[in-house]
Amino acid sequence: MNAQQWIDLYIILITLISNYLLIRTYLYSRVNVYLILIAGLNVYSLYYLFDITGLIETELLGTWTDFLAIVLCICALLVMIRNSKPIFARFPIYLTGLPLLSILFFPLVMRSLVINDLISAIFQGGAIASACILFSLDHFKNQYRAYFIGGMGMLIISYILYWFKLNTWITGGFWVPEIISSTAFMILSLAFYQRNIKKHQE
Repeated sequence: MNAQQWIDLYIILITLISNYLLIRTYLYSRVNVYLILIAGLNVYSLYYLFDITGLIETELLGTWTDFLAIVLCICALLVMIRNSKPIFARFPIYLTGLPLLSILFFPLVMRSLVINDLISAIFQGGAIASACILFSLDHFKNQYRAYFIGGMGMLIISYILYWFKLNTWITGGFWVPEIISSTAFMILSLAFYQRNIKKHQE
């Protein structure tokens, strides 16, 4: 196998571990947000699954899977924000699905590289910023906050490396943001799992 296929295999294995942790977390908590995260994680990994097998052309698939994964993550964040509020202050649940409407308009811009990259950068940056604020408020005193801090820190590093092209300074560094971000997902999945296991034991 070449280097890219080894990266594909690594990300697929990390996805399987993250799936296991999130499924266990959902079974303990029965909170639907974890199902959305599982869906986003698996959509994200589809590109790497098809890339390693070479069954279909993956460039267009990668564009779609990246976009769908980040949209699902934004939906999950909206659900978390809604759940963090008192019942009387919560916005209607259907509003958490509004990011899905962007799927209807994405085909209009996906073939323009500049606009596509701009939308992806804004969506990803907004999701990371929102997650940082949410986790800092919700998990600051949590005993597993180190997992959340580590996971979010790695996502920020991955974002900076990719969009500011710093990974091009490293020979073959195109894969560095992919490894960092997928590892960050696993760490965050472990954080959710540990937190809910603790709640269940209490």
